[in-house]
Amino acid sequence: MKKETKHIKNKNSFFKMYGESILIFIIIAMFIFPYVDSKINPSHYEFYNEWFGKFAIVFGVIIAGIFIIALAVVLVRLIYEFSLFLYRRKKLPLNEDELKNLNITNPDDYVEFVYNYLLKMNMSKDVENRVVFTSYLYLYNEDSEEEKEKVLCNTFKFSKVPVCADNYEYIYDCDNNITVFDDNYEDLLIKIFSQETCKKLLLYPDYVRIFGEDTESETVEDEEDKSC
Repeated sequence: MKKETKHIKNKNSFFKMYGESILIFIIIAMFIFPYVDSKINPSHYEFYNEWFGKFAIVFGVIIAGIFIIALAVVLVRLIYEFSLFLYRRKKLPLNEDELKNLNITNPDDYVEFVYNYLLKMNMSKDVENRVVFTSYLYLYNEDSEEEKEKVLCNTFKFSKVPVCADNYEYIYDCDNNITVFDDNYEDLLIKIFSQETCKKLLLYPDYVRIFGEDTESETVEDEEDKSC
């Protein structure tokens, strides 16, 4: 048997396989040994008591330092991501050339791009309205230019320039405040976007009112109930 198994090679090192168990054993032993020793030799109690007190202070300082460093890292990351979000949001909506350069060819892909571009944060209602406007204007090909102009005029209103002006550059002016006619706006969303994209753009009560409860999520919940 020894000769037969002689050529079997090690696949892992001893410490790689058993190191975690050994470490746990050492930690437990570090607490058990002083306790047992202090019971056998009561004179050692003061020594261990002093040693554990110093250890607790050092351990507490280390934990506090790790917590502060971790908190600082999280805070820096949040500040960075929020700054990036604000920087990117002012670049929206995209114009026609930018959409072509990014190979965005339909309204759903446009909203998905914006969602990821803004790190999945809220794009704000103002930006959302302008994204919907440009989605219909540049990416929806089933209506003529005249039909688009009529739909846009009946859906959006601007504080400075009439919606039906020949030059649509005013859509990129953030000082040109935009408002929507709710019923027509919802009709436009349903017309140019998939149901999944509408779910991202609509408030949940409005989504349920228009599409009903999410049957997919209901199915998942039913399956979970059956498994229980």
